[in-house]
Amino acid sequence: MTRIRIRYAQGLEIATSGLVLDECRRPPEDFARVMIPLTGRAACPANSVIATGTADGEVRLDTLTIRQTALMTILAGPLQPGQLQLVGLVEGVNPFGVLLAYSGALTPARPPYGGAISISLPPIPDLPYADASVALLGVDATIAASTIRYRRTVAGKVRRYRPDGIGLPSRCPAAGMRFRGDFVFADGTTASAKARAPCPPR
Repeated sequence: MTRIRIRYAQGLEIATSGLVLDECRRPPEDFARVMIPLTGRAACPANSVIATGTADGEVRLDTLTIRQTALMTILAGPLQPGQLQLVGLVEGVNPFGVLLAYSGALTPARPPYGGAISISLPPIPDLPYADASVALLGVDATIAASTIRYRRTVAGKVRRYRPDGIGLPSRCPAAGMRFRGDFVFADGTTASAKARAPCPPR
C-alpha cells in the first residue's frame, strides 16, 4: 500500500474540535527516509495528537516473511492554506522496534463527504537488507480515542485531561453518515470501500 485516503461524512468537525491545540513539526528528511530514530517520537507535543491505534504488517526478507505489529499515532502538523498537514508515526513493537514517519493532510472533499484524511506510504529507502520490504496489512485507528490526554496549565500546575471529541452535525442525514476509503498499491492497482454510520439516537 502506498496511499490511503479516507473521506468522512459532512458535519464532522475534526480541525475545529477540542483536538489540534498544537502542531507536530517534522523536518522534510524524516518523510524522505521514513525510518527515523526511536527518539524522534518525543519531538511531537502531546496536544497535537489526533488519533491512536494499531497497525499490522509484514517484513519480507527474500523468502522469509515475518508478521509485525505496531502502534500508530496521527498528529496535527502545520496548518497550510486550505488544509491541515498530518504526521503519521508508526512504532514497531514486535518483533522489530523501529519508528516510521509518514506525511499526510486533512483536505476538503466533495459532497456527500465533508473532508478527507490522506496519508502517503512511500517505500523505505534505507532498509538493512537490499531485498527487504515492508507491507501494510491493516490499520485500526480511532480519532479522539479515549486514551488521548492533552496538557494544560492551571494555577501554575500542568494537568492532563481528555480533549473533546469530534463535533457532530446538528442534523444527521436520513440515510446515515457516509464514509469512503480509497487505497493505492505499489503495483498500480487500487481498491475502495464504502460505509454508512447510522444516526445516533437522540
